[in-house]
Amino acid sequence: MAFFGKVWRGEYSLAKTYWLFGVVVGVVYNVFLNMAAMATGEVGTAFFLMILYLPWYVVLTGGVWRSANIYCATEGKNSLWGRLAQIAVVLGWAVTLGNLANTAEYM
Repeated sequence: MAFFGKVWRGEYSLAKTYWLFGVVVGVVYNVFLNMAAMATGEVGTAFFLMILYLPWYVVLTGGVWRSANIYCATEGKNSLWGRLAQIAVVLGWAVTLGNLANTAEYM
């Protein structure tokens, strides 16, 4: 549980939180989700797996946001990457909620 707390508080670097915990874990999870949905042929499987991912996504995006704030505070004028990461969090939530709504519509 300490790992999740550190992620949530933004205690890992912005690069590690965004790229490793966000992008790499997200890609692996999405491949798994798509394979499971294709294997079962049911939209409900994809929806269920998306719901299971949400607690991690909340922790992850909160951690990216906080890590970006820490990055911006320490980098000063060179805070572009921190702000871009926060924009990615907002866009990521828009896409995630849209995907959930879209999947639920077909159930």
